[in-house]
Amino acid sequence: RFLSNRLEIEIETRRMNSSPAMALALDPDVEQRYRRKFAVEYQLYDGIAEDGAFTPLPNGVLPPHH
Repeated sequence: RFLSNRLEIEIETRRMNSSPAMALALDPDVEQRYRRKFAVEYQLYDGIAEDGAFTPLPNGVLPPHH
C-alpha cells in the first residue's frame, strides 16, 4: 500500500510462505514485561500507520498500551 500510494500505481502482490491461521495468546504479565523492556521498539511499531507512514511520538510520550 505504501509503494502504491507513493508511486501512484496499483501494485498487486500475493501472499507466499505464510503460517496457517491460529489463535495466539500471550500471558498479560509477559506482555507487560515485554512492553516495558522493549518500549522503544513498541513505540516505533505503534508509530507506523496502516499506509506505512511513520509518525514519531514526542519525546517523553509513552506508546499506547501503557
